[in-house]
Amino acid sequence: MKAKHIIILIIFLLLLILILQNLGVTTLKIFFWELRLPLTILILAVLLLGFLAGYIIQSLQSANKKKKMAEAQKNKA
Repeated sequence: MKAKHIIILIIFLLLLILILQNLGVTTLKIFFWELRLPLTILILAVLLLGFLAGYIIQSLQSANKKKKMAEAQKNKA
């Protein structure tokens, strides 16, 4: 197995342990709303939002780098 696969497997196992240990219901208060949901769902939702935010930021940074490189090559020519 590659190191990348091992790291992904370890992270997945740690996440699974975290979820299984937090099955209780919790109350989430957002402004005027109050939601009662399992802590597991909340953990997964926050995790997915974090991954999504990271992906969007990475995509924007990558697009900016490509744009700057294209402008630099255009100015060079």
